[in-house]
Amino acid sequence: MNKSNNLSTGLIKLISSLKNKKKRDENSLFLVEGNKLCDELYKSTYITKFLILKNEASPASLKLAEKYSQIRIPIYYTNDKTFKKISETVSPQDIIAVVNFKNDKPLFNESFIALDQISDPGNIGTIIRTAEWFGFKQVIFSENCIEKYNPKLVRATMGSIFRMDIITGINFEKNLKTLFPKHELFGASLDTKKSIDTIQVKGKFGLIFGSETHGISKRVKAILTNEYIIPGSGADSLNVAVSAGISMYYFQKKGNVI
Repeated sequence: MNKSNNLSTGLIKLISSLKNKKKRDENSLFLVEGNKLCDELYKSTYITKFLILKNEASPASLKLAEKYSQIRIPIYYTNDKTFKKISETVSPQDIIAVVNFKNDKPLFNESFIALDQISDPGNIGTIIRTAEWFGFKQVIFSENCIEKYNPKLVRATMGSIFRMDIITGINFEKNLKTLFPKHELFGASLDTKKSIDTIQVKGKFGLIFGSETHGISKRVKAILTNEYIIPGSGADSLNVAVSAGISMYYFQKKGNVI
């Protein structure tokens, strides 16, 4: 690798701009930070535009950058001050990848997780990781969910985002049943007394989760096969990521996921 390959002013401006959603969308690029995530990225089908390392990068990051270099991904180096400027994190590590957007498509014959108007990146990242753990291959975002490439969301997935199909911008009310006409659709809700234990699953299915504040919207509830509640006591409601995890555990045993 050529360690004299320093970042230009133009590239610094571009990378810094990718902290902003509008600029990410305009350039169809997003940032991936840290050794673990960049390693998962390397093993994925995402296309990396280039890599940036601190001048004093760790041996692990240098070794990873060498792998990128062998597949002809440009590697740039910069000092600690500039690296902090371009990084999205408060305490940046020593490696950042600039990556092209990837347009995932629905997997029509697979069960799925669907998120209705959820905006917290930490919760969504946890749900994506949990979905992968339980064998789901796709997570679908409604129109009003947070964007797929929000930096906090990308980090919260711990690499699962690179192995899962994440489909965004879907109007659930109009299109979910059209896309998945043979799937049963189930929703976690506080407006029913039907326990999750009693739900029967016949084939492929979708699990829909709404925000903790508003739950699943009324219009989306209208397309559900069934609603269910996770029995409990003491709190007004469960955190959505916790609810999703419990639901996935139950449904992957009953339904056809893997």
